Amino acid sequence: MNRFFYPLFILIASLFIVVPSQANELDSLKIQLESTNNPEEKVDLLVELASAYSQKDSALTFQYAQEAIGLAKSIPYLKPIARAKYQMGWNLMLRGYLNEAAQVFQQVVDFSEENGFPKWQANGFNGLGIVYAYKGEIENQLKYFHRSLEIREEIGDAKSISAAYISLGNVYSDIGELDKALDYYLKSLDLKKELGDQYGMSLCYNGLGILHYRLGNLEKAADYHKQSLQIKIDLGDVNGQAYSFNNLGAIFQKEGKYDLALDNFQNTLAIRLKAQDQRGIAISLNNIGAVYNLQGDYPEALDYMNQALEMYQKMDAKQSSTYPLLGIGNIYLKTKEYDLAEEYLMQALSISQAAGLVDNSLGSAQRLYELYKTKGDLKEALRYHEMFKELNDSIFNSQQAERIAQLELNYHFEQERDSISNSMLQERLLLTNEIEQRRRFEIAGGIVLLLLLLLIASLYFYLRLKVKANRQLAELSVDLKEKNKEITAQHREILIQSEEIKVLNERLEKKLGESIQELSHIDGKLSDYAYYNSHEIRAQTARLQGLIQLIDGHSFEEEDRALFEEIKVCSKNLNEITVKVNDLLQYKKPE
Repeated sequence: MNRFFYPLFILIASLFIVVPSQANELDSLKIQLESTNNPEEKVDLLVELASAYSQKDSALTFQYAQEAIGLAKSIPYLKPIARAKYQMGWNLMLRGYLNEAAQVFQQVVDFSEENGFPKWQANGFNGLGIVYAYKGEIENQLKYFHRSLEIREEIGDAKSISAAYISLGNVYSDIGELDKALDYYLKSLDLKKELGDQYGMSLCYNGLGILHYRLGNLEKAADYHKQSLQIKIDLGDVNGQAYSFNNLGAIFQKEGKYDLALDNFQNTLAIRLKAQDQRGIAISLNNIGAVYNLQGDYPEALDYMNQALEMYQKMDAKQSSTYPLLGIGNIYLKTKEYDLAEEYLMQALSISQAAGLVDNSLGSAQRLYELYKTKGDLKEALRYHEMFKELNDSIFNSQQAERIAQLELNYHFEQERDSISNSMLQERLLLTNEIEQRRRFEIAGGIVLLLLLLLIASLYFYLRLKVKANRQLAELSVDLKEKNKEITAQHREILIQSEEIKVLNERLEKKLGESIQELSHIDGKLSDYAYYNSHEIRAQTARLQGLIQLIDGHSFEEEDRALFEEIKVCSKNLNEITVKVNDLLQYKKPE
């Protein structure tokens, strides 16, 4: 398998894993987990956390996944179990435990089929396909990728269908069936464009770049990889950028721009070390070693390639191990350590042939031809030269190149035709929109005119009312002025009358004062009289009555008696009058 495809398979698989990219998102998930009492929601959050750590921390991935599975079984809440197991398989695969990962992915397939979860059954088959891609088993790759595609087509999941097309394109590119590979890449690209899936489009461009690299079209390959890289930069996908840097590094290496190649491979390694991507680290180490080999720094090249080989062997990634095996054999060939060269090159050829890896078989056969030619073993040299020529012809025959060119031409023709159709459609839409816009303008103009007429009418009536109101106000003002004049005249009269009343009051007050003085004088007179009456007159009256009583006992002649009686009566009457006068004059003097 070409060294480009391992990271590409990882990228494709990552389409089915939702991973929070920021630490605060992880913190948010943990806070939600602690605060919820809903068991189903808790299961979902545990699975989210397992997914979040699947490319970062294997211990936490397994901890959250197993906790989710245990809780989900107890509820029961089955669907998240498939996803939790998938995260575990994914993590095992990244760490290089391919057999264990295959077992877990098979559990995902069986569990999903048993419980009716076709999407996760398809994902399980996809995981198995990637595992066997690392193990170098082409037949199993095709088997599981096709099975995954069938299920996704049944459920109509366009996004995952397009991802499956890329996976199959990778396999067919790897075994040298480039026309089939191109067909799958272009079908996937069409779907990605329809879905507006920028990330998926970057994977298609990546696959197309690798295909053209294999054909030797380096300029076109670089163009596709740059398009892929730009999308990943726009999306902020740092790990995805690592794959594009790796692929551009391979192109620079092929062009002999070793410093640029080394820079790109070193950038890729730094990103993968941070992500703890063991397989990606091994790929980067081998690529760096390959550049040092081309620069003639063999000790440095051997150091990097041996590190890569050791990591692949620990992961049981036989297919991947062919790259450092081939590179190390090539270095020993250059340093004339022929026995070691033969040992490593034979291992590389054996694994490549068993896995059906045309590229690596081609490279191994070429190096063995050079080795035996140098040693003078012409029979073996001829044998491997013929093998090299046969493999090379199988990949790069002119008929296949023409088919690929025709496929691309047809694709671009379809794109151009669609573009023309779209242009005509756009023109028609623009025309329709223009007519509709004009109609809307006419309607709007009519409405504006109507509103304007209503406004004018309103202003007319308003002005009429205003004129009428002003006229009424003017008449009222005249009336008010007349009333004001009358009121002023009346006020003047009132003031005059007030002055007259004031004069009269003054006169009355003077008259009253005089009357009071006169009455006071009279009152004094009366008081004096009352005093005189009550003392002087009454005293004399009392004396008179006393005398009458003294005389009353004497005898009188008849004539004198009659006179005396008259005197008594007069005295009595006088006394009564005095009493009455005294009663009437009960006005005492001031004390």
